[in-house]
Amino acid sequence: MVHCDGSLSAIVSSKECSIPISSLFGSPYNLVAQSSVYAKVAAVNVVGVGAYSQGGNGAVIQISFAPDAPINLARDSNLTTINQIVLIWSAGASNGGNPIIDYRVTYD
Repeated sequence: MVHCDGSLSAIVSSKECSIPISSLFGSPYNLVAQSSVYAKVAAVNVVGVGAYSQGGNGAVIQISFAPDAPINLARDSNLTTINQIVLIWSAGASNGGNPIIDYRVTYD
């Protein structure tokens, strides 16, 4: 992997690298909402490549995205009065991998 190939001495000395999630959106990975990334690491020296670590132990990363837009937005005519407009909607197809915690309503 380009981001963690150990060509930088900082990666080798810190035993840490950062992989931009955006690099996993395209081929060959093609992540979608609620995908999981299983990371493994192998050490390399002049003799060769060692065995890979097991995935897990914190190396399984759940990828989340912003939720889909709500659908079926409508005015609830039974509850709308001269003093208030009541809006109703349905949740979008995906919550992006996390529970919805808020809805923001804007009006013009």
